Amino acid sequence: MTETPVESVERISPDRPLRICDVCGGVDDHPRHLVAAALGEIPVNQANLAKVLADNSLDPDTKAAIVADIVDTTTQYRHFDCCTNVGCPDGTCDRLPNSLTGTALLDAILAETPTEV
Repeated sequence: MTETPVESVERISPDRPLRICDVCGGVDDHPRHLVAAALGEIPVNQANLAKVLADNSLDPDTKAAIVADIVDTTTQYRHFDCCTNVGCPDGTCDRLPNSLTGTALLDAILAETPTEV
């Protein structure tokens, strides 16, 4: 898989945080499926860690937040299509077309989300 430099990824909004996808290693602000696990159950992805540490296009605060996500062994951030490809643990990602990314994916998720509580 060819990695895309962070500075060339189309952002949804400058207000959305950049996050890593623990499956493919991509860094962007696209929606993620957050998968939780028991402490230590998710190994630290050393390749993703090295990639982010070497990426000089990230500002220091963003880099620190992404590194914190990578070394957190209780959660995984996954692009919805990546989650589907490795087996979504609860089927959430399987409901959305695999071809959607960025704003189109966010719009599809928001269309499914109830607005009344």
